[in-house]
Amino acid sequence: MTKEKTKNLTKLKISPIKSALIFVGVVTIIAIGLYFINPPSWPPSILQYVVIAIWFALSIFLTIISIKMNYYTYNRYELVRHVYTKEYVIKYKDVLYIDIEWSKKHSSLLLFTSLGHERYLPFDKERKILDLLQERCKHLISKEEYLVKFPNAKIK
Repeated sequence: MTKEKTKNLTKLKISPIKSALIFVGVVTIIAIGLYFINPPSWPPSILQYVVIAIWFALSIFLTIISIKMNYYTYNRYELVRHVYTKEYVIKYKDVLYIDIEWSKKHSSLLLFTSLGHERYLPFDKERKILDLLQERCKHLISKEEYLVKFPNAKIK
């Protein structure tokens, strides 16, 4: 972002429960996979207890980091999703369609861009992101118009 565009940034925090649940799900799947690769013997050895304790502590630490490092910033021109050290920029002028019904039902924002891409964005704590995009995206078109323009789009 340019200096001019970084002025007046407003920050929206993503729901900590949603961030934590996604991360805990990934950690659990990895733990189950590792368990089946080398199942522990019975009775467990001290090394196995140490590994479990380290895995548990690391999971808690990384869950806290995932909550702190997932947020949105926005200004007059764009919405930026920060995920750890990466930034995903969504310019308001590039958003053509927002699936409001799907978004409300699944508690995640579904939008379609002028390049035919679909983007899924988790709601922030106060769910302001939907209102923000509806207000600032001036090039929104209807679902039918979008499907005419992008016939292969998978709008649900």
